[in-house]
Amino acid sequence: MDDPRVHPLLTEQARKNQATRDHWRRFAPHRQRVTARLIDSIPPGSATPHLAILGAGNCNDLELAELRQWFATIDLLDGDCRSVLQGIERQGLASDPSIRAGGPIDLSGMAETTSTWSPNHPAGDEVIDAAIAATNDSCSLPIQPVDVIASVCLLSQILDQLAAAVGQAHPRFLDLVQHVRRSHFRRLIGHLRPGGTGLFISDVVSSDTAPQIVSANDLALPVVLRECIENGDFFTGLNPAVVHSLLTTDPLIAEVKMIPPWLWDLGSRVYAVYATRFRRRSLS
Repeated sequence: MDDPRVHPLLTEQARKNQATRDHWRRFAPHRQRVTARLIDSIPPGSATPHLAILGAGNCNDLELAELRQWFATIDLLDGDCRSVLQGIERQGLASDPSIRAGGPIDLSGMAETTSTWSPNHPAGDEVIDAAIAATNDSCSLPIQPVDVIASVCLLSQILDQLAAAVGQAHPRFLDLVQHVRRSHFRRLIGHLRPGGTGLFISDVVSSDTAPQIVSANDLALPVVLRECIENGDFFTGLNPAVVHSLLTTDPLIAEVKMIPPWLWDLGSRVYAVYATRFRRRSLS
C-alpha cells in the first residue's frame, strides 16, 4: 500500500521502474541468471522456504512462477510498491496470496533525511552524524526472518541517490557510502534465519565507461571486469573485493562465495553484474 508520508521521497525510484517496465524480453538473460541464483541459494533441508527480495522493482528480473515452485512464500519489497504490484499482475500471479508486495519502503534508511540535502548547500558534520545515527536505528523490515534474502541491483541505486544528494566532492561522501553499505548488509544479515542464505547482486560498471564489456563472453568477462576494477573503473562502493571482505569478516557469516559475473542489457547501456552468496551461522 502506498504511504503518502514516504512515497513522494522515492519518486526517482518509481521513474526508473517506469522506464524499464516494458523491458521483459530484453531482460530475459539477466532474469534467468537472477532466478537461477535465487533457487541455488535455498538452504539444504528447507521444506517451505521463505524468500525476500529487496529492490523488486517491476519484477522484470524475476521469474515469479518458477520461483513460486521452489519458495512457499515470496516477499517483494521496494520503494515503489505500485510497480511491484503491476509486475506481479503482468506475470499472471496477482491472485497468489503467497507472493506479497511490500512498500513503499525506504530501503536506504536515509531517503527522508537526504531529501533536503543538496551539493549546492552541503550538509555539515553535525547533520551527517545525525543522519548516520538515525540510520543505525532503521534497519528493520516488515518481514519475519527468512530462509533466503536477496538484494537485486539495489545498492547501486541507493548510492546514486546519495551521490545526487550530497555530491561526490563532499569531504564526508565516502564516509556516507561506507555507512550506507554497512547498513545494507546489516539489514540483509539481520533478516536471515540462522543457517539462511543471503544473495547480493549488483551492477558494478557499465558500457558508458567500459564499452569492452559488451563483446565479452562468459569466459572473458571475469578478466575484463578485473581489469576495470584494477583501473578504478567501477561504481563507487561496489568493488566486489571490498564486499567480499566485509562479509568474510562479519562474525555472523559462516561462508561467502563469489559467483561469476554476467551482462545485463538495458538497451541504452549494458552493465556488468556480479553476485555474492553468504550464509548466516547456524545456532550451535
